[in-house]
Amino acid sequence: YGPVRYWSEMLRDLSLPFPPLPRMRGIAILGWSDITQEAAREVHNQAFADHWGSEPITPEGWEHYHDEFFLPEASYVAYDGETPVAYLTSAMYPHDFESRGRTEAWIEGLGTIRSHRGRGIAATMILEAFARYRDRDLQYAAIGVDSENPTGAVGLYEKMGFVAEKQSVTYAKSFD
Repeated sequence: YGPVRYWSEMLRDLSLPFPPLPRMRGIAILGWSDITQEAAREVHNQAFADHWGSEPITPEGWEHYHDEFFLPEASYVAYDGETPVAYLTSAMYPHDFESRGRTEAWIEGLGTIRSHRGRGIAATMILEAFARYRDRDLQYAAIGVDSENPTGAVGLYEKMGFVAEKQSVTYAKSFD
């Protein structure tokens, strides 16, 4: 077996000041609804098409992610006109608070289609989610990330105040 991928679990202390909102033009960020849910799945499939190990998610599979832990009030879809271009989904796992020693919400999914990356859309949605997490008196935001993410996600998360808390490794068996 040998290492094939490295992952980071990152945390953001919500008591610290938030960075300023990026300037965006022509982008509308909508809250979660039955309509935006399908748009988010479509964006996810486009945004993660070139990511290691990613497979398209079917509508039935997408439903699985929206269980009792899902936070629709802290989940969004961004549109450029009529076109969905980014999404963010959040979840909270209260049964983990005691063992983790903190209250937290997770950014479970975050993606922007290639043509709209680098425009501050993801950062804006992250800041919106942070505000909703604070509204629930949560102490931290958490996110998991592929350390070799081709979009530069790790750098974005660091700019948003996330710090790596722990890392994990995916191993694969070599058949040479």
